[in-house]
Formats: sequence, C-alpha cells, structure tokens
Amino acid sequence: MAEITPEQVAAFRLGSHHLLEPAPSDRLVDVVHDTCGIQSQVVSASRTTPSQAERVMPQVDHSPRMEEEGEGHHPHVYGEIEGDPFEKICDVELKHKEGCQFDARFRTKEGDLLLTTPFPVGIGYGPEAVTMLNMSTTYCMTASLNYYLAKARVEPTTLRARGHVDMRLTEEKFRRVKALEIDIRIEVTEKERKRLERALERFTDFCIISESIRGSFPITVRVHHPWGVHYSVNE
Repeated sequence: MAEITPEQVAAFRLGSHHLLEPAPSDRLVDVVHDTCGIQSQVVSASRTTPSQAERVMPQVDHSPRMEEEGEGHHPHVYGEIEGDPFEKICDVELKHKEGCQFDARFRTKEGDLLLTTPFPVGIGYGPEAVTMLNMSTTYCMTASLNYYLAKARVEPTTLRARGHVDMRLTEEKFRRVKALEIDIRIEVTEKERKRLERALERFTDFCIISESIRGSFPITVRVHHPWGVHYSVNE
C-alpha cells in the first residue's frame, strides 16, 4: 500500500481548493463548491481556509510556541508534490542594448527593467548588480518578516525597510561587497507585542537570499519597533 504523507495531503488540499493557482473569476461558484463543503467537514482542513490564501505559499513550519497557542499552521507543501512555485518565476532573460546596458525580462507580468553600471564604466541610468543584490535581500528579509507577522496575526500600521551595502577593494583592486545592513521599521499595537516578539525570533531563517549567501559577507538586520531594536547578524 502506498504511504501518504501529511505534506502530500496538504498539497492536495491546496490544489483542490484553488490556492496554488488562482481560478478565473467566472469560476467563483466552482471554487466555493470545491472549498466550503470540504472545510465544514474536515477539522484539520482549517490550516488551508480561504482567508489564509495569501499566506500559504511559500510554506514553512513555525515555532512550537506559536503552534501551541493555535496561531495557524502551514506545512511545507511545495517540492516534488505540486512543484516549487519559484520554478515559474526564477528565470530572467538579459538582452544587450549598448555599452553596459541590458534589458532584463522577467517571466512574471511586472515588465522589463533596464540594468546598467555606474559612471564611469556605464551611464548609470538604471540599477546595477549591487543595487539589485541589496534590493532583493532587503525585500526578501522584509517580506519574510511580513509572512511571519501574518502567521502570528499581527497587522503592522507601518512596515518599511532600508538596505545599505558597504564595498571594499581586494588587493587586486576588484570591488567586492563588504557588508550589508538592513534596517526595518515597524509599528504595531501593545496587544500585539508578544506575537511580534515571537515572529522576530526566527523570521530571518525564512529569507531565501540571505540564507543562500550566508558566509559571503556579514548581513546585519535591525528591526526597529516601539519597544526597542531587535538585532541579528548573519555571517
């Protein structure tokens, strides 16, 4: 007999409940039919209710403390079951224009982006590689925090971030990234303070970019909140 894992069950539910691929608007009745009847009969299906549709992908298990207090549970479901959602968006095509200018075309619907190099090598009309690295890491870290806040049912009134890169020269005079500093500023209510603190305990582990380049250079993350600063360094 084939063995079915909890991850496979969760993946099946996410697919059958239209949470992996959005259904067209003219299938609203079908979506309600596929979702509501099942949810009302299967208690464990509460982990994939429609209200959590924006939080279910990508998925990670969270801390036992959150689990014990019933603040939602989203099993890791992508991989060999339904396919990694990043597989469809991670490709980018570059087309040379002139000099150091390239058009970057993404597989999503966001359009194109002009990439270039700062003066004097390039003309500096668009973001270059270091800026894109800074942007992607800062965004990934902030989005990771936002994901954990949603899991903990924390709704910040303010959430913004700034990333700064320090550069260095090697002995051969090549430029390298020396360090990256990320400052995230968040405002939440007093009643959400404990849930915020729990989200801060491990949100950095969920950042794909910082964990992938760990050891290349220090990444310092400071989360400024009404009660102080949460500080972490990824070396």
